[in-house]
Amino acid sequence: MKNSLRIYIDLGNINCYLAMKQTLALISDFGLDVKWLPISGIVKTVANRKPIIASADELSTIRLKRLEARSRYEARELERNAARLGITVDGARHCFDQKFLHIALLYLNQCAVSPEAFLNEVFEKAFRYKMDFENIDCVSLLIEKMGLNQKGYLDFLEEGALQLKELQTATLEKGIFDAPAYQLNGENYQGRAHLPLIRWYLNGASGTAPT
Repeated sequence: MKNSLRIYIDLGNINCYLAMKQTLALISDFGLDVKWLPISGIVKTVANRKPIIASADELSTIRLKRLEARSRYEARELERNAARLGITVDGARHCFDQKFLHIALLYLNQCAVSPEAFLNEVFEKAFRYKMDFENIDCVSLLIEKMGLNQKGYLDFLEEGALQLKELQTATLEKGIFDAPAYQLNGENYQGRAHLPLIRWYLNGASGTAPT
């Protein structure tokens, strides 16, 4: 029996883009039975954080300093991640509403079409070229490129929006709140940092577990 892996992915999250190469290698190496599922919500990074307002209160001052330190760290982390992907920092900051893309992922699942090529192309075009995926026509063209009829996707939009909403509720109830997240044989792992541990389990959990 194949190991079952559910992957929760946010197509507007650069951490999911960073995780793709390792995730696809894991799937290929172990022949996993995989289901990709969308999790919505733009991550609050330096690209979209609300302005910090100073206060004379001592506790507020400490909180302000912590937020400033976190913002500096996130800015540097964004620079490192952009360099790793070979994209600009401006591209890495690209934020957009992922709704149409996430409904498209549900549609591909319904049509039993493997979404890996779709996911890779979305990440490349979103973060390398800042494509406007809030435009339904852009998403429809990608659906057609996957060998499916655009009309089928457009007809699925209303039902897909309801499915997406229900999925988000169910996902949170499982304790999954950010992406990428992995559910291996019913056990949840939050974040791409857990990929070495998942690989270790799939290899038989022999020796010292990665930390």
